[in-house]
Amino acid sequence: STWASHHTLSPESIKATALSTRRPSPASESASLSEKHCTEMVKLKPHEKRLLRKVDFLDWKADNTLREAHVLRRYHVSRREDYVRYNKLVGAITALVATLKAKPKEDAQRAEITAALLRKLYAMGVVDADSSLAKAENVSVSAFCRRRLAVVMVKLKLAETSRRP
Repeated sequence: STWASHHTLSPESIKATALSTRRPSPASESASLSEKHCTEMVKLKPHEKRLLRKVDFLDWKADNTLREAHVLRRYHVSRREDYVRYNKLVGAITALVATLKAKPKEDAQRAEITAALLRKLYAMGVVDADSSLAKAENVSVSAFCRRRLAVVMVKLKLAETSRRP
């Protein structure tokens, strides 16, 4: 007596087995969740528990930088979105400088783009001289914050502080 002699595999039995072991579709899962009103939590697998132990949802590493807090406080930047925007600009400038440095020095396109970038940064007041690509490489968020109207007015002694009254 073998296993095969007791269990015959017919197309109907294979289909029944496949239907009974199939996972429910996401649409049917969401319908069943809404019916239950989310009274039951999904049980996490052990590797998922281990991963979640290492994550703190209240204190993100990217949001809690001392440098960011220092710049926001020093230049009285009230909206964090402004800091994030300046940081993205600095990242784009740094990436552009890296690609320009990868090109050969004799390349005409490199010289043209480098001159245009340095002119633009100098006109905005972010760098103090449009002489070399090293100046553009060292651009920081603080350089953009120093060009804000309130900070410039304090520097020119047109206002006492950059804070709002």
